[in-house]
Amino acid sequence: MFASALPIASCIALITNTVWIKGLIWKMFHVFQRPFPSGAQDIGFWQDILLIIATVAVVTNAGLIVFTMSTLNQFSDAFRFWTFILFQWICLAIQQVVMALIPDEPEAIKIQKLREQFIVRKLVDKVPEPESHIKETTPVPLTIRNYREYGKPNPIHPLLTASSRDT
Repeated sequence: MFASALPIASCIALITNTVWIKGLIWKMFHVFQRPFPSGAQDIGFWQDILLIIATVAVVTNAGLIVFTMSTLNQFSDAFRFWTFILFQWICLAIQQVVMALIPDEPEAIKIQKLREQFIVRKLVDKVPEPESHIKETTPVPLTIRNYREYGKPNPIHPLLTASSRDT
């Protein structure tokens, strides 16, 4: 549009847009980076918040069920109030039993942590293995009988061959 009035305007627009885009790229890579992830023991304060929300949800739902259900309208307010209290405490007790039955840490995570401790103990701390666990193995000489089995797949672990099993 302004090319006839100012022919250099398109070159200036190209330069300013390039500088602007480079500035946006620099901001994305240096200013607005994601924080470096760090490990944590647990979910921290959010555990307390979730417990408070669950408790409030039990109280709210118990109130909605008892005070808005049409089948309980025929009873007195005192009876409905005590039904609300009883229903609320039953639900809270069930919630506590479920929380006690479900472990905070799954079994697979416990096993993985034990493996990690073992690896750290062996590789980082260089703790020697007890003498009772060390087995002396002697190489098996290659005979006609084990020559036939040489190279056959291992039935226990298919990636191992009979040759790697013998040594």
